[in-house]
Amino acid sequence: MSDTVTGDATRPQPSPVDLTGIDATHGADESPAQLLSTTVAETASGVTGVHHLGGLAARTLDRASRQIRGTSSAPGVTVSEEDGVTTVDLDLVVEYPHPVDKVVETTRDQVSRAATQLVSGSVVINITVTDIHGPYDKDPAVLDAIDRAGEKAGELKDKAGDLAEQAGDKAGELRDKAGDLAEQAGDKAGELRDKAGDKAGELQAQAGDLKADADAKVDDLRAQADTKIGELRNGAADLVEQAGAKASELKAQADHKVADFSKKADERVADFQAKAEATADEVAAAADDRSGADAASTPSAVSTPEAVSTLDELEAKADEKLDELDEKADEKLDELDAKADEKLAEIDAQADAPRVQLDAKATSASDETRA
Repeated sequence: MSDTVTGDATRPQPSPVDLTGIDATHGADESPAQLLSTTVAETASGVTGVHHLGGLAARTLDRASRQIRGTSSAPGVTVSEEDGVTTVDLDLVVEYPHPVDKVVETTRDQVSRAATQLVSGSVVINITVTDIHGPYDKDPAVLDAIDRAGEKAGELKDKAGDLAEQAGDKAGELRDKAGDLAEQAGDKAGELRDKAGDKAGELQAQAGDLKADADAKVDDLRAQADTKIGELRNGAADLVEQAGAKASELKAQADHKVADFSKKADERVADFQAKAEATADEVAAAADDRSGADAASTPSAVSTPEAVSTLDELEAKADEKLDELDEKADEKLDELDAKADEKLAEIDAQADAPRVQLDAKATSASDETRA
């Protein structure tokens, strides 16, 4: 059986290739030829011994395409179709020291398998080795990376210029808006300042009115307090006068009682003295009648000392009674005096209480006014 790709009867029929490792991020509008070209490039690049695809001219054209059109083809890969036969021309550089024939054969086999899964009909693979990459040769991939970095830097520079221009425009807009806002803020501040001045004037006027009302209220309370105090003082004076009259009356009663007790005591003493004198006279008469009798007689000897003892007892009792009456009179006077003092203190407290309450109210009203 001959090979459908090369027509060589000695080569076996190509077997399918696993394409899961190939980049699938292709655009939806990509043509079959472009898809095949990309697939061939990715498949060939993955073969061991293939350093890179395309020569210097192909890579230069690819960079120019990216710069001018913004698109890129697969460098070193050309796909064409004629009379139902798809031809793939592939230029590659073999990496030293891999055998060129083996690398070419493996690449043709892998690309053939990949291509037959994408297109129908015969596929012809033409491979050209443009160069051998040695250990001291410059790496085209590095050169491409440098070129791409330069291109990226240019793009970034252009974008930076655009962004700077946009930032300048935006800054101008913001500066204008800031000026407008500052002007509006100034106008608003002026309005608020005027309103604050008006409000302060109103509050000051209200404070003046409140102070005047408070002062009038304090004066009224003070006048009421003075009137009440005068009334209480008059009432207290009357009570003091009544207390004095009562005290005088009680004192008079006490003096009368003492005088009565003294009179009774004097009468009792006089009675006792009269009785004592009568007894003494009787004793003296009896003594005279018995002058001839024995001087040591028991009745006469006993009567005289008994009479004297009786008189002493009467006198002592009279003195004791007088002292008792005097002590009771003093206690009564002290009691009356204490009651009078207590009554006067109560009257003073009653007179001071309304004044203290009115002073407290006046102080509270004054504090409220200041607050």
